[in-house]
Amino acid sequence: MPVSENTDGILQHKRLVASYIQQVINDLIKRAVEHDYSKFSPEEFDAFEEATPNLKNLVYGWIAATRRVKDGDIDKGLVINKERFHIDDQLFQIIKNTVDSLK
Repeated sequence: MPVSENTDGILQHKRLVASYIQQVINDLIKRAVEHDYSKFSPEEFDAFEEATPNLKNLVYGWIAATRRVKDGDIDKGLVINKERFHIDDQLFQIIKNTVDSLK
């Protein structure tokens, strides 16, 4: 049975969409495989090993301090500490994500 021109166009469109989706999938797989490789480079390894526990201790300390206060609000405290310690947006988001994961 011959394929109509309309059906052929739809099939070509389907293949094109699949091709674009495959490109995104390939990029995500590459990112997953390469994720954080830089942490093990000579330039970053020592700093990463030192900073990670310090950040965790900082976050745990802030959470514990907030819980000691009667009306403590960790989210409010994070914003206050962001301004107090001049924490940039990227690091603030990392800290906030850590806190959110512990709630």
